[in-house]
This record gives sequence, C-alpha cells and structure tokens, in this order.
Amino acid sequence: MNASTDRGGTRPPRPAALLVGPALLFLALFLVLPLAIILYYSLRASPVLMQPEGYMGLANYLYIFGTNFYVGVILRTLRICAVVVVFTLLLSYPTALVFRRYAQLAGGTSILILSFPMLAGPLVVVLGWMILLADGGPINDWLIALGITDSPIEIMRSETAIVISLVQFTIPFAVLNIFNALSQIERQLTEAAESLGATALRRFWHVTLPLSLPGVLSAAIITFSLAVSSFIAPAYLGGGTKLVMTTLITETMLGSYDLPMASTIAVVLLALSLLVVVGMNAVMTREAVRR
Repeated sequence: MNASTDRGGTRPPRPAALLVGPALLFLALFLVLPLAIILYYSLRASPVLMQPEGYMGLANYLYIFGTNFYVGVILRTLRICAVVVVFTLLLSYPTALVFRRYAQLAGGTSILILSFPMLAGPLVVVLGWMILLADGGPINDWLIALGITDSPIEIMRSETAIVISLVQFTIPFAVLNIFNALSQIERQLTEAAESLGATALRRFWHVTLPLSLPGVLSAAIITFSLAVSSFIAPAYLGGGTKLVMTTLITETMLGSYDLPMASTIAVVLLALSLLVVVGMNAVMTREAVRR
C-alpha cells in the first residue's frame, strides 16, 4: 500500500488524462466527428452546380451567398430571431421584476407555472397555437366578435405566427435568467438611492437595470439560440413559403436529396449563430468588466 495512503488515508492523484479522457472521447464522437462530416460534405460538388466529379471547394458557399433565394432565407431567419429576442426581453423583464417583488409570497409557484411550456416541449406549444391561430380558431372568432375585422385574418402560414409561438416558448428561459440576475442585486443599493431622493424611475434606470444587464444579455443569448435552431414552429406555423434555415435544410436534404447543399446551409447556420452568440458574449463580458 502507498505510504501516503497509509498516513493520510487519501488515494494518490490520478493522471488528468484519465479523468477528462471519457468526456473528450464523447465530444469527439458525438460533436466533433459529425461537424467534420458536415463540413466535408459542404465542400463537395452539389448536383445543382454540376461540378466535375471529385470536386472539393467553396462553390456551394459562393452559390448560396450569390443567390437571392438563399440570401432571403438567411435574412428572414435573422429577422425572425431578432424580433423574437426583442419581444421576449420586453415581456420577460417586467415579469421577472414582478416575480422578484413577490418572491416570498408566490414566486416559486409562479415560476413553476411559467415553466410549463419548457416541460411540455415545443411541439405541444406549436399545436396549441395552430388551434388558436387557425382561420376559424378562437382568436379570429374574438376579432370578428369585437368588430375588429369582418372576415378571418390569415395569421397561420406567416412570420407573425412563428414569432408568437417562439416568444411564448422562450419567455420562461428568459424570465429565469433575468430573475436570477435581479435576485442577486442587494436591496440596500436601491434603498440607499431612495434615501438620497432618487425616484422609482431613476432607481430602476441607474441601479436595477445596469446591475441586471448580465442576466438580460444571457437571456438574449439563450433566446436567440433557441429561435435560430427552432424547426417545429417554422415548419408547422410558417408553411412552405416562409422557409427559415432549419426548414430549408430539411427541404434540401429530403426534397431534392442534395446533401452537399444541405450541409453547406447547416455550416452557414452554425457560423452565423456562433458569430451572433460570440458578439453577445463579448458585450456581456465588457459590461461585466465595467461593473
């Protein structure tokens, strides 16, 4: 038996490679390898471009960024994600403020109720909105009953329907992040500002909002990530004419069996997502340093 084990009762340290090896192997097999395969296929010739046999290059990327259809899908994807992030934050921040104010009374129960969409999953949320937003659904019936419109409004198969569903699904994630950031703000800070004569608006603008910005930016990153990777909401609520990048990948791969082009779109989607997330993270890091 090792001497150090006899004296201190502790086991000798194991090599770090033995501890992190299984995790690295898991990441290599299920993350790095699939991404490498997708990247490899994105460099191969697409049947659309009729490249020579065995071609390897960036022709697929040049074709995507040089074609109005694909550029339009990319811009639509980013536009929907931006709108979802803005509306989610606008609805989540006041909700988190209310939860923080009444956390001792019913904050835990309220958060549990708010988390039901996360537990149910995106498919249940989308199916519920398909019923509500249908041409003869309850929302159109209410609009007609209130005299706002004389005939049903086609909300389905539109970007509006996609945004509504994604906002409703991402709100719990954003509220939890913002609520956590607000909970870490010491009440003595706002009380000190109040004692110095600051109004409620000035206390919020100069104390609460700046200190909660890391939580807001974290909520924005999570919301964008969920929105840009969403497939069910665009597929069921957007229809075939409102393609985003996730549904375009499916259409390209299963509709035309063009695996190289589908892989190229997937790589572009991943690159754009990483670019936006890294940019948001840089802003969050800068704000943390300023604090």
